[in-house]
Amino acid sequence: FVSQHTLECLACALERLSAEERQLIELCYWQEKSLKEVACIMGLSYGAVKLRHRSALKKLRAYMQSVC
Repeated sequence: FVSQHTLECLACALERLSAEERQLIELCYWQEKSLKEVACIMGLSYGAVKLRHRSALKKLRAYMQSVC
């Protein structure tokens, strides 16, 4: 169970990401694609997707810890 407050914080945090970072997170977590699949869809190398995924999660975590 996730609280309404947590969902609102997550929505705000996602808005702070770039469009590319949001797409990557959506593909990984909402559409349940692997990083290899995301790389194909986004036309990027696996290494680039792995790095951007880690960076986007770090940004989300930092925002949620500082604001929420």
